[in-house]
Amino acid sequence: MTAWQKVEQAAVQGETWIPAEIRALARAFGSEAQWPGEAKISGRAIAAGPNTGGPDGDRFHADITEVVHTHLNDEATMLVVEWWTPTHGLRRVARE
Repeated sequence: MTAWQKVEQAAVQGETWIPAEIRALARAFGSEAQWPGEAKISGRAIAAGPNTGGPDGDRFHADITEVVHTHLNDEATMLVVEWWTPTHGLRRVARE
């Protein structure tokens, strides 16, 4: 598991801290600002019947319940988690 995967795992588990050894590792490589982050979408895919105007296959409607984007701030000093839900709209948390 890479250092950034550990950071992402911590964010997903609700722990938005970055251990000192991971920060040191990131600074040593100097590429933390290059990390584009990670996006995840959750919801349901609802069958909508066969595709009728192209290649064979099935169609689905997406019922999206949450979108999350985890990334670093511009200075690469804070972990930023932005998420959207239909009920609460867009929210953002930034932690060192």
